[in-house]
Amino acid sequence: MCLSRILSARISNDRGFIYRRRSDGMDPSHSPGRRRTRGSATRLECVERRLEAAEIRLERLQNTLDGLARSSGVSIGCPCNRCGRSYVLIEGGRIRCPECRFSQSV
Repeated sequence: MCLSRILSARISNDRGFIYRRRSDGMDPSHSPGRRRTRGSATRLECVERRLEAAEIRLERLQNTLDGLARSSGVSIGCPCNRCGRSYVLIEGGRIRCPECRFSQSV
């Protein structure tokens, strides 16, 4: 059972906050039981598989990016000090951020 099956109906509490009620039998108001433990373990395994897949994809992307940078003569620097959403690129004596377009000479 993955996370997509956990949430169901929207409900508001006495303060007007909207939240989702769990549909997997793991509602904290229910007494703990065998289903809750099995459901937690299953959910944890699902999250672990997704995390492992994301880490593998991230490593592949990093390797690809490093290869492209090497072949095009660009170096990848540290995270941008201005926006922090991208690494800066160093090329031809200039440092530039592809996200916020900040640029300065080295």
